[in-house]
Amino acid sequence: MISDFKFQISDWGGGGPRAVRARHHVIRHAAMALLCAVSLGFSAEYLPTEIAPAKAHVGDPINLKVTLRFKEGAAFSVPPLGEKLGDLDVLSHEIGEVQRQPDGSYVQTVTYQLTAYKPGKFTIPSVQIKQTAPQAMVLPSQPGEVEIVTILTGKETDIEDIKSPMTIPFEVQWMWVLALALAALALAALVWWLRRGKRAGGGLAPLAAVPQLSPEEEALEALKRLEASSLLVEGRIKEFYVELTEILKHYVYRRHGVAVEERTTDEIVRDSSAVLPSEVFQLLREFLRRADMVKFAKYRAAAEETREMVKWTYRIVEVSRPLPETTGAAKLDAA
Repeated sequence: MISDFKFQISDWGGGGPRAVRARHHVIRHAAMALLCAVSLGFSAEYLPTEIAPAKAHVGDPINLKVTLRFKEGAAFSVPPLGEKLGDLDVLSHEIGEVQRQPDGSYVQTVTYQLTAYKPGKFTIPSVQIKQTAPQAMVLPSQPGEVEIVTILTGKETDIEDIKSPMTIPFEVQWMWVLALALAALALAALVWWLRRGKRAGGGLAPLAAVPQLSPEEEALEALKRLEASSLLVEGRIKEFYVELTEILKHYVYRRHGVAVEERTTDEIVRDSSAVLPSEVFQLLREFLRRADMVKFAKYRAAAEETREMVKWTYRIVEVSRPLPETTGAAKLDAA
């Protein structure tokens, strides 16, 4: 059939025998690729692709499922994609089991889990799946589009009109009067009891002041509680890093008075480089960047690396600890 097709187009285009042979070569390979695709059950253009959901919130997972339909003897190479597919982040990918169909063909699915961290409409480009047998060729998936929306309503920044004064019902006014009267009676009873105690001779023992933990003591206790938690045992690495980062930020705020809580790493690095001691700043900057890889870049830290980050936090607390004040006797001895 292919030879008949070649004969019919042998005079197409002119250009002499060499040009005719070149066109025969191109058409022969195109026809073979088309026949191979049909025999394997593929579309001549794209692999069947399913995107679910087509509309999602920021950070929600989006499944991109590519379906392969083929006959016995076919083999494929599935790309891992890395961290990005177009403008979307790749969370994971899963290759399904091969399933035999009633007509003797086989079906296998490849599912990529994607997400986006900002709203907008994003194009999902083709995934280039390589067929390695019986013939080498590239099979692109159907490109698509997904819409990412924010969970905010848009009213968070609007300033509402001033409401008119609320009218309090008469019954509610009486309830407030009664509550104030009871509070006044309770206060009078307390004053009487205090005076009676003083007249009895002993007076009242003053309440002992509760000592406040130093920034170092508070941070070290929080670190011990975190290490004793079950987050690492349960594999909740991201939550562990979030808690560890918050402990360190709170410590830096208490010890150095630098506003680092509720701020991004870039903001902290930008605003604290001239305020923090040099060694503390260098350690804090590197810690935050490594922690961000786990919290936001889907980096899976090993257990040993996580323990090293805890030691890193202890180190920052240690180098930040103020030197002990010299006592008066020591000053005299030194003189």
